[in-house]
Amino acid sequence: MKDIILETKDLCKSFKRPGGTQMVLNKMNLQIYKNKMTAIRGKSGNGKSTLLNILAATMMADSGEVLYGDIDLQKLSNAERARYRREKVGYIPQNLYLLDDRNVFMNIALPLQYSGEKKERIRKKVEEVAKWFDIKYLLDKLPQTLSRGEKQRVAICRSIVKIPEILFADEPTGSLDEENEQLVLEMFRYLKKQGTTIVLATHDDSVERICDEVYYIGSYGK
Repeated sequence: MKDIILETKDLCKSFKRPGGTQMVLNKMNLQIYKNKMTAIRGKSGNGKSTLLNILAATMMADSGEVLYGDIDLQKLSNAERARYRREKVGYIPQNLYLLDDRNVFMNIALPLQYSGEKKERIRKKVEEVAKWFDIKYLLDKLPQTLSRGEKQRVAICRSIVKIPEILFADEPTGSLDEENEQLVLEMFRYLKKQGTTIVLATHDDSVERICDEVYYIGSYGK
């Protein structure tokens, strides 16, 4: 029997646009199963990134419920939502949000520092994920000196360095060549074996093929 780790009930989200209001999520009901890999498919602008942000508690919905177990994330305080993100969530955003004033090592290490890990443990974990994605030689570099693909690998390393309970990934292979895309897919399989639940917004058919569940939102279809 599959266990539900995240669930939305009648989830709604809209944004004000020039000329009116655009509804991007309209009474969405979604179930994310523990230790499964779920793909979210949809056309650009159909709410994939918005949905991930709401599930990861970085954005509030207009109405509806977002249940983590029996806890409605919508009803938590800002501090409680931050704790959920810090303790439970890894996130690979489409806009990578690397800190330009910190080198690659420090960017990857951020989640571990927030969790209070010891320096020796941080160094070991950062070097392990950097080696996996062949970016150990970049650890002393600043993000603005990197290519888009290198930045993508840094962001991925940062999101998985603490082996999160739930990993959200927004177009995680979008800037990667075929070799590095395969590394990411291998990483997803590894994390799943470690017990991580993975939710991906993607246009990539090769990513969808390794997922257990696929949700189509908006008017998207095969």
